[in-house]
Amino acid sequence: IWLLCLSAWLFSMSAVAAAAENRGSIRVKLEAGDLPVINGAVTLYQVGVKVEDGYRITEAFGGGIVRQSDTDSEKLAQWLAESAGEAGIHMLLDADGNAIFSELEEGLYMLVQTERMDGFYPIYPVLLTIPQEENWDLLVHKAPAPVVTELPKTGQSPIPFLGVLGMFLSAAGLLLCRKKIRD
Repeated sequence: IWLLCLSAWLFSMSAVAAAAENRGSIRVKLEAGDLPVINGAVTLYQVGVKVEDGYRITEAFGGGIVRQSDTDSEKLAQWLAESAGEAGIHMLLDADGNAIFSELEEGLYMLVQTERMDGFYPIYPVLLTIPQEENWDLLVHKAPAPVVTELPKTGQSPIPFLGVLGMFLSAAGLLLCRKKIRD
């Protein structure tokens, strides 16, 4: 009986290990300079499943086939993001600017920042494949751009002087024309 219980336990452990195989994770890290981006959220969508030469896009994203070589296309990510609905996994960023998606099966995924931190633009949508070069655990490190609220200094300080000079010369020209008309 003891041997039977041991073999049953070993079988169940091998089944758990087999279930954990071919599963991956994506860790998202958003930082602005040395500061983590907080008060934001990201959403992960599985947009395709692996086929022989690439990925079959799910019907929710319009269907079709994407070649492996096209999975890093920014335009494709933007186009797929326009079709994104509510079917993704939504996750708030933690105090360190991280979000971790785990137990992901092989496929094509799209990461979208769905809530942004005040003062920063959201990151552009990005496509990710699991596995990526035999790596099942990915780190996506992005730095959102700050929102600029003031005009940049251009070094064109003589502009106001030239404007006043131009108005003065225009007024002088009008006075001379008026004087010639009277004479």
